Amino acid sequence: MMSVALFGLTTFGTAAGASAAGQVSVVASCTGNTLKGTVSVSRLAAGSTVLVRAEAQTSGWAIVGAPAVVTVVAGQSSYLVSINVAGLPGVKAFRLVATAASGPSGTSNHVKVGSCGPPAQVPEVPAPLVIPATMLLTAGVVEVLRRQRLSRLAA
Repeated sequence: MMSVALFGLTTFGTAAGASAAGQVSVVASCTGNTLKGTVSVSRLAAGSTVLVRAEAQTSGWAIVGAPAVVTVVAGQSSYLVSINVAGLPGVKAFRLVATAASGPSGTSNHVKVGSCGPPAQVPEVPAPLVIPATMLLTAGVVEVLRRQRLSRLAA
């Protein structure tokens, strides 16, 4: 009977010790050529580092872009990261992988390339507005030059 009770205490002690380990999770989204993520940590000591890297799926998963490093600050549990993933042909999806120096890691949701819209662009001025404005500007310059030439001749 004593060995059963001792086994039960040992198992309970291991479970409690396992729950004290730190945890890392990450959620990804994409805007233009930038893969963004929110890294959440719990039970990691202040000053701990978490390496966040982007992976792209072609036939398998491969690391892309420069990784981001998060340093855990006491009292803060969420951190924003962004990684440039521009110029990667043939990519089907992206994900973020966050790994703490102390061991725990987390992998984000998969972000389809189609959900990464083009970056925000300044809209072009429509040609029907540009052509008349250019003609007016040219006519104005010609008139100013004509008046300057006439005033020089009159003087």
